[in-house]
Amino acid sequence: MSLQTSRKAVRKVYQKVKPIECTRVIPDLIKNNEIKNAYLLYGEEAYLVRQNEHKLVSFLMPDMDSMNYNLYEGNKIDIEAVTDLADTMPFFKDYRVIVIENSGLFSKGGERLAEYIKKMPDTVKFIFVEDNVDARTALFKAVKEAGVVVEYVRQEEETLMTWIKGRIVKEGKSVQNSVVNFFVKRVGDDMLLLSNELEKLITYCLDKPEITVDDVKAVTNVTLEDRVFDMIEAVSKKDRKTTMMLYHDLLELKEPPVKILALLQAEFKRMVIIKEQLDHGRYGNQIADATGIKEFVVKKRMPIVSKYDRKELIDIFGRLIEADEAYKSGNISDTMAVETVLFEITEPKKR
Repeated sequence: MSLQTSRKAVRKVYQKVKPIECTRVIPDLIKNNEIKNAYLLYGEEAYLVRQNEHKLVSFLMPDMDSMNYNLYEGNKIDIEAVTDLADTMPFFKDYRVIVIENSGLFSKGGERLAEYIKKMPDTVKFIFVEDNVDARTALFKAVKEAGVVVEYVRQEEETLMTWIKGRIVKEGKSVQNSVVNFFVKRVGDDMLLLSNELEKLITYCLDKPEITVDDVKAVTNVTLEDRVFDMIEAVSKKDRKTTMMLYHDLLELKEPPVKILALLQAEFKRMVIIKEQLDHGRYGNQIADATGIKEFVVKKRMPIVSKYDRKELIDIFGRLIEADEAYKSGNISDTMAVETVLFEITEPKKR
């Protein structure tokens, strides 16, 4: 693959507008005792979606009255049955609550329910919980008109660190900011995963007054992505011995060579994009806004990106693609394809 071709392969950057963070919308509505007819909670941060769903249900149905609470799940919901139930008067209550989760109706098939919501009675409250939605659909527009729509995005590293430290302090323990930072970098920015790992960490340190880096290392798991990141750090240092050792460690763990190669391609493609943005004078959250790459991810890769110029990164990305093509054409085994390209990209620079 030529340098020009590999450059074209990484130029396709999708612009993503970062939505306004709405983590306080539902708590503020609850605090003000403000009740809407319809709610839509969605987004990539599942932890916040579920947390606010539970808050909302508890607010609207504090006694969890089974006579007036109904839950529908999945993409095979009978819309007529839902609307018939919605038209049924609540049992000794002002309204009934209908929760619909992961229906897919905000992508297609929600037109009938959208028409119903436009004229829905005040005796029913809808809560929709989805992973992904299309804001152009009739149902999205109808819910937004009748109530409130909240998107929960992945949180910035600073926000996550504040949240984690707050939970640790609440448990009566101390922790250095550097340890919290290490914890976030090791686990990632998914709040559900962070919450689960934090519970394990706090339990592990039950009799300790302070949480340390060694405690974090002892409790948290190292993912495949973490190991590949260690590989690209070794590659950036032209440390062939460590690079090959990490590669063979992954093979010992039964990771397929083609999967490792795909992850390496994704990493270097991402770093080419970051480098291009840096060359245009952007940094941190500006790069995240322009490319859709998380600011957390950008910051973590900055020390590696700084060791290369853009041409070098594009060349490495091209070599990785060529290795993949060589394997798929049958010219070389998958293991040898990866070993060969790792040997090439760890070649010391000629003086």
